[in-house]
Amino acid sequence: MLAACSINAVLALGQAYRFGDPEPRKIADPIVIDQDFVELAGRGDAGLVRTTRVLATILDGAVVFKSQE
Repeated sequence: MLAACSINAVLALGQAYRFGDPEPRKIADPIVIDQDFVELAGRGDAGLVRTTRVLATILDGAVVFKSQE
């Protein structure tokens, strides 16, 4: 699942040298969520993804959003 949302997307855009893998000198702006997407996919109900809440967002190494929950 992570590859589908990261490296596969940047490969399609021809940007794998800059983004996509958590490696030194590559750009990443991750989010922290409250559910395990792999587990959700295993349940076979794509609608469960809509119940996912973002707990934090990190841009350029700084937390720019942190949930109050």
